[in-house]
Amino acid sequence: MKVVVFGPQRRVGALVGDEVIDLQQPSLRTFIEGGQAALDAAQRIVDTGTREALTNLRAPWPERRIACMGGNYADHLA
Repeated sequence: MKVVVFGPQRRVGALVGDEVIDLQQPSLRTFIEGGQAALDAAQRIVDTGTREALTNLRAPWPERRIACMGGNYADHLA
């Protein structure tokens, strides 16, 4: 199962071919923390859920938490 974040509301879904199924999770983090129970529920939804045409895929992390590193890293290795 390929898990994606999609759409303007950043919904969590399963990618099936060129379609996506909404997994009805509040966030990707909640889905991951749900462990095996969340995976089992997701599989049931994939087996019976409504498929939608693929809309825009989103980055899997919240937009407000992007960190960049760079600069003189090589100097610290010497």
